[in-house]
Amino acid sequence: PEADYIIAKIIAMAFRLSAYLVCCIALAAQISSSAARVVEVGEEFIGRDASQAFLVKFYAPWCGHCRNMEPAYEEVSDRLAGSPVTVARIDATVHQAAAAHFRVRGFPTLIYVKGDTRHEFRGERTADEIVKFVNRVSGDPVKVIASPGKFNEVFATSVKDPFFLFIGSEESKEFAVFNGIAGQMRTDSSFYRADAQLLANLGFDLAAKRLDRGHGGDIAEPCVLAFKDNGFVLFRGQFDNDSLGVWMTNERFHIYPKLGDFLFYSFYPSTKLLVAIVTNESDPEERRFVQLGRALAFSMDLELANVQFGWAGSAKAASDMAMTSLPTPNVMLLNPNSTRYYLRPDYHLPISVRDETVGSLKRLVLQGLNGELPAYGGGGLIEGLKRTVYDFATGLAGFVLSHPGLALVVIGAPVAVVSILCYAICCMDTTDDVAEGEVEGDAYLDDEGEDEVDEANSAAIEGEDEGEGKKDQ
Repeated sequence: PEADYIIAKIIAMAFRLSAYLVCCIALAAQISSSAARVVEVGEEFIGRDASQAFLVKFYAPWCGHCRNMEPAYEEVSDRLAGSPVTVARIDATVHQAAAAHFRVRGFPTLIYVKGDTRHEFRGERTADEIVKFVNRVSGDPVKVIASPGKFNEVFATSVKDPFFLFIGSEESKEFAVFNGIAGQMRTDSSFYRADAQLLANLGFDLAAKRLDRGHGGDIAEPCVLAFKDNGFVLFRGQFDNDSLGVWMTNERFHIYPKLGDFLFYSFYPSTKLLVAIVTNESDPEERRFVQLGRALAFSMDLELANVQFGWAGSAKAASDMAMTSLPTPNVMLLNPNSTRYYLRPDYHLPISVRDETVGSLKRLVLQGLNGELPAYGGGGLIEGLKRTVYDFATGLAGFVLSHPGLALVVIGAPVAVVSILCYAICCMDTTDDVAEGEVEGDAYLDDEGEDEVDEANSAAIEGEDEGEGKKDQ
């Protein structure tokens, strides 16, 4: 019986081990098949088939960001399987000629390529964002909405992804202008066209979705609408590259987005003044200040037509911009084109949320628009030097705090070596050793010289005595 028990245990263990191995093999096969869809290419990619569309990632094996992005990139290859786009990657450290040909300056770099057309991905490195990027840049820059159902499907995405809609004929000169601008901005936004008759058959009043109803203008063919936040705003300028291009550049953002670490640079080259509501989002009292900013942003006040509102959940990015520690809640106004920013005169003190209203916040913003707030920053030499020193100091402090052990080795070791060298130099005996013969010779010569002087003096004295003796005689 004991032998039977041992045999049964061995069989059970063998069964579990077999099941475990089968699962491992299946998982490895799944990973391998997913990775296999990402085609590894090299220098030959420079002479690729011009009719084929590629999404290619330039990476370096030592790059941590490249490794972190790999699961998302493999998911992209799965989701684009069967599409006209081939998902590929290039080791830029091995195939440097290919990296130089495509002007790769950092890792990872994602580029959509088809013939002479190239678009570089600059968004968040997630599978969803990369797939949306591919859908935007592949095919025509302006997609056609041919049915009310398709419009409702696209309109539902405006809560998360703003898009532009041209209403009118594709044969019109206005559409030619719109299509040209869409080709330049397609990496960041989506563009569509629809006939006016289609909008009349939507089954609801489109005008009721207008967010800037108090700004004037009618929805009449041809026109351009910027859909965002479950509504839209209407373009009211002239249909030329400058007017429409500037308007579309400004309106490609949500009305009141949450600002990330790039705070300032993500809105370049917008011509609007960015008003950043800086808060600590974990504080319930400060969340009320966020809502005040939201109310002012969605009021679509005509006096604030040249203002882009946003809010930050921490003061880190704003403090880095101001090169000082900003308390929360606070307000920072930034000009994306001049790299200047504006702060309240008492910015070193937090705003009293209980005393703040939409009206008082509007007055502060108008002061910034009218140049009545203190201005900081800019692109001058002194400001550049200050920012260089600040970035170095904060970067060093962050490195020390996050990796104290490594910082001790990286910083402490050179300091110790320099200290030892300085100590050795300062304590070095600088007296030259003199040969024994030279010392004795010098002493002999000195003594001899002294004897000669003494003899001369004695002779002179004796001569004087003899002279005086003769005189006395």
